[in-house]
Amino acid sequence: LYRPAERDDNENTKKGLLLTRPITLDEPFALKKLQDMRLYYSKFDGESKCFVVVYVSNDGTNWAPIRSLRKRSYKYYRFAIIADMKDMDALSGMVLRYEVERNNKLR
Repeated sequence: LYRPAERDDNENTKKGLLLTRPITLDEPFALKKLQDMRLYYSKFDGESKCFVVVYVSNDGTNWAPIRSLRKRSYKYYRFAIIADMKDMDALSGMVLRYEVERNNKLR
């Protein structure tokens, strides 16, 4: 009986989800607007992919996804990273650049 060689599990991509905790970006009472976001991950071939969904909130309980980074400012951010990676790929980190819009100080 002849069986064709099956693909090893290490060669297939695996799906995963990484959800961060609520992030205040150094100033908990100020509104911040994201300007740039970069995700660092290493892939050894062209099949691996990572997608990022940004969730925002001003009260910390009601979350909504955003489509554009530069439209409005928010207090809290949460990032969902949807990964379709192989065993040898690695997610290193994320770099954010933001601007403080308003702070709640009386003048």
